Amino acid sequence: MSKVQRQAASSRIIGEHAVTSPPQLIEVLAEHGIEAPLATGTRDLDDIGANKVRVPSGNPVYAIPAFAPDRLAPVD
Repeated sequence: MSKVQRQAASSRIIGEHAVTSPPQLIEVLAEHGIEAPLATGTRDLDDIGANKVRVPSGNPVYAIPAFAPDRLAPVD
């Protein structure tokens, strides 16, 4: 899997799950069959522009403010 494909998967995961930390992102990626070290997950969050935001429950989760799905590489 390429970096672009992994980051696309990370973006989708952030849109579908309440990801609160880089270790949690790595865990969810692994559940989807994508293995990556913690440092890579942390870099990917920065590269895709993920920021922590507070949801109505008050918990901080990652979100991508200017998410543009058409800029992502296809998974296959």
